[in-house]
Amino acid sequence: MTNEELKQGMKNVPVPTGLTDEQVKLAQAFVTERYTTGIKIADFCRKHNKSTETWYDWKKRPVFESYLATLRRSLVTDSEWETHEKIKQKVKSMALSEKGGVREIELYTKLFEHVVEADRQRNMEELGIVSEHEKAQDKTVEDKRNALLQRLKG
Repeated sequence: MTNEELKQGMKNVPVPTGLTDEQVKLAQAFVTERYTTGIKIADFCRKHNKSTETWYDWKKRPVFESYLATLRRSLVTDSEWETHEKIKQKVKSMALSEKGGVREIELYTKLFEHVVEADRQRNMEELGIVSEHEKAQDKTVEDKRNALLQRLKG
């Protein structure tokens, strides 16, 4: 996936109220850089002149963490979903056999971490569990107005 395709995919993710423009911009940059280069949080923060303490404070906020997860999920291609589903079936059958290969499973989950996380989110949705990011989308017009005014003041 090219950087342009990554950015295009993330444009379809609604921005929840309660996040600053800086948080949105850095969340999108982090997801892009993590996907393309595997950058670590400390290196990302250093590169973008943000303290890791601030980053982790943001991540403690469910709406920010949920927004990051939704951005990551937006990057999963149909081909990756298809592969993921096939591997899940293989893992299930391996788990039931006496010759299960832990090493292969660990390799897969490391290489396709974003797909595994997106699958976790999808399963939560199927169970009716709504993320904080999605909850933030269900605000009234008045709530959205107040959040916007708060962002403009801050």
